[in-house]
Amino acid sequence: NKLSNIIKGPMTGEKPMKKVRIVGIFLILSILLCFAGMGFAESSGDVYGVPIKGVIDRGIAMFVKRCVNEAEKNEAQAIIFEIDTPGGEVNAAVEISNTILNTSVPTISFINNEATSAGVIIAVSSDTIYMTSHATIGAAETRPNEEKYISYWSSKLRAVAEKTGRNPELVAAMADADVVIEGLKPKGKILSLTAKQAEELELADGIVANRSEALKANGINDADIIEQKPSMAEYVAQFVTNPYISPIILTIGIVCIIMELLLPGYGLFAFIGLLAFGLFFGANFMIGSARIWTIALFILGILLLLIEMFIPGFGIFGISGIVSVIIGLMMSFPNPVQAFYSITFAVIASCVISYF
Repeated sequence: NKLSNIIKGPMTGEKPMKKVRIVGIFLILSILLCFAGMGFAESSGDVYGVPIKGVIDRGIAMFVKRCVNEAEKNEAQAIIFEIDTPGGEVNAAVEISNTILNTSVPTISFINNEATSAGVIIAVSSDTIYMTSHATIGAAETRPNEEKYISYWSSKLRAVAEKTGRNPELVAAMADADVVIEGLKPKGKILSLTAKQAEELELADGIVANRSEALKANGINDADIIEQKPSMAEYVAQFVTNPYISPIILTIGIVCIIMELLLPGYGLFAFIGLLAFGLFFGANFMIGSARIWTIALFILGILLLLIEMFIPGFGIFGISGIVSVIIGLMMSFPNPVQAFYSITFAVIASCVISYF
């Protein structure tokens, strides 16, 4: 209203003219601040250091995705992935590969020791690859070693190699024993390369002593490296969803629930059992494997088993409960193969422990 009165009113007075000047100065300063803010949004010049170490699983995939998103948000100069892995889950490795391929930030793979099995697709997804002199890359054969898995995996490796400008047959030979490369790999063998071989075959862009040299080779000399580490939740998710740890968590949960039924009234075993199942479902829910309905199906199965114990229903409640529990558990794993082995191990181990 005051501004309207100034515009409509007489312009000869000193006070109205002063107000107009103040408003004009305010508008000019606002525009300048907007342009200044645009200047602050430019690239930070920082480099994000993301470790990819140990067994590849969905927990690491979740961690890498968060790091890449933060690097994009802060407009980092580059992301360097320090790779040292013996392999892991194919689906998790493909997820990490897609995250790297789809980012707009320049990416560097620094293989500090080995990029074996699932680590191959992660390494070749970056714009450049650098290796230490003792590092190796390759041996990416799937487990189980069946034609359908090999075909899927080798096609994924070829597609990523083509996208990043590398020899697709060379990368596919690391997974498919039927691929023949004259003078390098005969039929029936899986390809694995030393750093020197990888450089000679132009799979790696160079051999370096450390991460700093890898950055310098990419023209990055004085950038600050923002070290990325998993949060506590991500660390727990990585630990619990590890394919070697999940069966143990399930075994603890099943055994403790059985012990609580055999020794009622204490509550300690029930607490430990529920904690184990809570960790299992919570971790898999975080990485996107478990869904609300799978957790609800597992809880329904437990309730049906309890009903069968106290209100016998000729086995209907018991059988329905067992089926619900198994389906709920199986659908919470990243893949059916891991689900089968983990649940089978947990059931057999639980029966043996409970017997004694």
